[in-house]
Amino acid sequence: MTYIKGVHTNFNKVCYEVYDWEENDYITYFKRIPIYEVSKEQLIDILTHNYIIKNNKYAYTYKMKKIKAMLITDHNHILALLLDKKGFVIKRSYIPYDEEENILIKKSITPLSFNIERKNKININLSTRENIKRKNILLKEITNLSTNEIEYLYYECYGKKDNYKNMVKNLTKAYIDDDEKTMKISFNFLKLISVL
Repeated sequence: MTYIKGVHTNFNKVCYEVYDWEENDYITYFKRIPIYEVSKEQLIDILTHNYIIKNNKYAYTYKMKKIKAMLITDHNHILALLLDKKGFVIKRSYIPYDEEENILIKKSITPLSFNIERKNKININLSTRENIKRKNILLKEITNLSTNEIEYLYYECYGKKDNYKNMVKNLTKAYIDDDEKTMKISFNFLKLISVL
């Protein structure tokens, strides 16, 4: 059994990349947490599906609080898992890159040998928090634009005109699909007209 000392996590329903952590996130510092080796496929599968992991080992926070948590690694990446009392993975977290790098140089990590049960697939949002906020603003504000503003914005994004209903539909679809170009033009347009 291998334990790692001094690991920071940011457990959320959505597993945010470290660069997307925010100041008001609740960061847990583990004084001691078990780590297990898994295959690359298992790591991806545990990230994208709900799982029950029958684990009887505990992690300890800096304040010596006992928590059912663990790290898993494929020797390229590390994922932190928070489990409930029954072993259901309720939250996930990446760990800071410097900590991950220090852990990955360790050679002997115990393979995950607990009974694990795969459940349903979960939705993974690959957008950053900033993009999600922008998308929500755009989806809200598009309904407040005049017909002329929609026509202008649509022409800026697509270089053509269409009927009003199709223009709103296509812009909305572009925002939902995270079309970076359309979102950037639209966001800049909204900033421009709010100044006028």
